[in-house]
This record gives sequence, structure tokens and C-alpha cells, in this order.
Amino acid sequence: MAILRLLRDLIERIFGIYMYRKLPRGINMFRDISLSMPDYSFNVVFDVGANEGQSIRFYKKYCPTAQFYCFEPAKDTFEILSSNVGSGNVHCLNFALSDRNSDAELVRSGSSDTFYVHDPDAHQEDEVGANRESISLKRLDDYCKQAEISHISLLKIDTEGSDFSVLQGAESMLTEHKVDWIVVEAGMNPYNTRHVPFEKIKAYLESKGYYLFAFYEQVNEWPTSEPNLRRTNPLFMSQRLYRNA
Repeated sequence: MAILRLLRDLIERIFGIYMYRKLPRGINMFRDISLSMPDYSFNVVFDVGANEGQSIRFYKKYCPTAQFYCFEPAKDTFEILSSNVGSGNVHCLNFALSDRNSDAELVRSGSSDTFYVHDPDAHQEDEVGANRESISLKRLDDYCKQAEISHISLLKIDTEGSDFSVLQGAESMLTEHKVDWIVVEAGMNPYNTRHVPFEKIKAYLESKGYYLFAFYEQVNEWPTSEPNLRRTNPLFMSQRLYRNA
């Protein structure tokens, strides 16, 4: 083992690469969770902003027996989602989760994974000439009561700026710690006005007893080619997971 370790160190110094015996935290959240909590199992997964099912296809590799609930408001994208993953233990739902039960407009700007809900109170700079689609909004708390879902293992949110509204609509579930893990898209600098600031999400979740576990998908400020972070996907965990262990 000592010889192999010396050989590895030599290769790393010569070629400037790193040979990990295991992946560092921040690359694969399921492996990270498994290493920290080997007995944890995923039973119910919410994918809010499921798009065409990219995340669910990845998630199913690590928790194939879980029940998946995919929320996608855009009608044509929803049809693709349903075709890709909508069968068996995957339930596809054609509405958006938010902080209220109402109708709204989806701004169809760019590719389907960049569509976002128009918020008239947020002073958003909508894309000129972008198409809009009428959609329905529901609160996560209300949907869970309706569907008789009492606990969520993983709540994944990727809604291009509406992530905080989704969290506010889950007030009761979060206060009662009926959600174990939350991964959400967050803005990492003040010039990124499309995503919710990480500090705002962190403060809100910490007030509910959720703490940062790791960062995933660190993306630089690609619109301007600047090297600083534009967004990440921070993963938060309920304190009850380890304090009640």
C-alpha cells in the first residue's frame, strides 16, 4: 500500500492530476449522503421544475424504489417528461409549486430549462418578445395534504428564480421537519438577478432548522465569461436526521 501511495503521489506531481480513492464531497449527493448516513433510504422524492426528466433519470439509479413526483408547468415540456419517465413509480404533474394557489404566466424564454414564472411584484426584466403560457400554481403544503403525502425524503427545486416561493409554500412541512433533504438552485453573486441569493435561502432554511450539507453544480458567470460563481445547487439537511439518530 505504501508503494502504491508513493506512486500515486508521484503521478499527481508530474502530471498535475489528482487520483481520488473516493470522490470528494460535492460531486454526487447520493454518494455523499450514503457515506455520511449509510442507513438512510429515499422513499419520496419531489422534483420541482422537472423539465424533461433529466434529474429523475439520474435519481432513479440511486433510489429506484422511491416514489417520484415531477412538477412541470409547461405543457409541451410536460408531454416530453411524461413520455420519458412518466410510468410506474414516477408521477408527473402539470402545474408549478409556489407560495400561493392561483393562476400565473410562464415566460417561455430560451430553452425549456430556462422558462420561469412571471412575478409582477419582483420587477423582473422579462425577455422582449418572449412567449407566455398560462399555468396553475399550488402550495406544496396543500398538495401534500390533498395527495396524503406525510413525508418527503428529497425536495429538489430548480425553477429559475421561483425557488424561494416554493419553500414558502412548504411552510408547514418544513416547520415540522417533514422534509429530510432540500437541494435548491441559488445565485452566488449580486449581479445574478435570475436566481434567488444563496444568503436568503440559507437564512430561511436555518430558521427552520435546516443546515448546509454541501454545494453541487458550481457554475461560473458564463454570460460574461467571468470566473466568479454565478450559481450553485446547495444541499440542506434537516437537523432531525442527526440529532434524533
